[in-house]
Amino acid sequence: MINTMKHLGKHPKKTDHRTLMFARYMLKLPAPYLVVDHASKLGTSIGMMGNDKYGDCTVAAAGHQIQSWTAYSGDGILTLSDAAILAAYKVLSANDDGAYMLDVLNYWRKTGIGGDKIEAFVETGTGDLTQAKLAIEYFGSLYIGMSLPDTNTFGPWNVLEPTWKPNPNNGHCVALVGYDDTKKMFKVCTWGEVWDMSYAWYQKYVDESYAVLNDIELSKASGKSPEGFDWTALQDDLNHIGDPVVVPPAPPTPPPTPPVTGPTSPLVITAFGSVKWSVWLDGASQGAAHVDQLEAIQHADQLRWKNPKSHIEIQHTAVYKVK
Repeated sequence: MINTMKHLGKHPKKTDHRTLMFARYMLKLPAPYLVVDHASKLGTSIGMMGNDKYGDCTVAAAGHQIQSWTAYSGDGILTLSDAAILAAYKVLSANDDGAYMLDVLNYWRKTGIGGDKIEAFVETGTGDLTQAKLAIEYFGSLYIGMSLPDTNTFGPWNVLEPTWKPNPNNGHCVALVGYDDTKKMFKVCTWGEVWDMSYAWYQKYVDESYAVLNDIELSKASGKSPEGFDWTALQDDLNHIGDPVVVPPAPPTPPPTPPVTGPTSPLVITAFGSVKWSVWLDGASQGAAHVDQLEAIQHADQLRWKNPKSHIEIQHTAVYKVK
């Protein structure tokens, strides 16, 4: 499906082992509120932020998060210009071929987007509704990426039981800014509007998600931070983000396998040699072996008559020549 007014542009998830994980700092997960609304003050038109002409959804979603944060700060909504959004996007994607969410988050933290810099971001569990709700409740929004299906690619996403297969080629990034357990719906900012996304849609199509921390000290001071959130551990991890990555030494090269020696062809019987029969009484050999089978039987029979309670055996041996 092609929609000239709505563009996609999220690359498949990029993994970095240094990415901080939300669950690490939640020593206990409090129950989320049933309803959290960080969307109503935004209105219904929030600006396309270039996503009607470019595949800049990864940066446009960041712009919508800035709108949501500022809407509830009391200083008025800050809407970055399309030029500011595109300036950041073109650094990350000079040829307008989309971007990785992780690259956008790192750029946002280190350089800033339209003058706004975040302090940190932590990855939430993919498809984890509890972590998603807590991130929205306490940090105002959730930065998510999806592999959208070929059906309803451009909406609506309020389908209660979606069955279409995710398509990694339909990568899109949006901001979640609210939820309602009574309706089982998130509020999502994308393509200039705020609309509904069902919990089922989120769990089926989201392939990466991040809580973005815009002002850690404000979150701590406001009392809006999650109960049990380990700020000390987070701050310590943030202090080491710039540390060089220590690459473990490569394991030693194993010694070469020694060459196989000995025969290189299957065993072949070349001749049949002698056959002998030996008679045994209670585990002891009774004289020389017989070359005639009948002689051995007669020998064993004689012993049987003399020793009726003994154990008698006739053992057969054959000789083969091989190569």
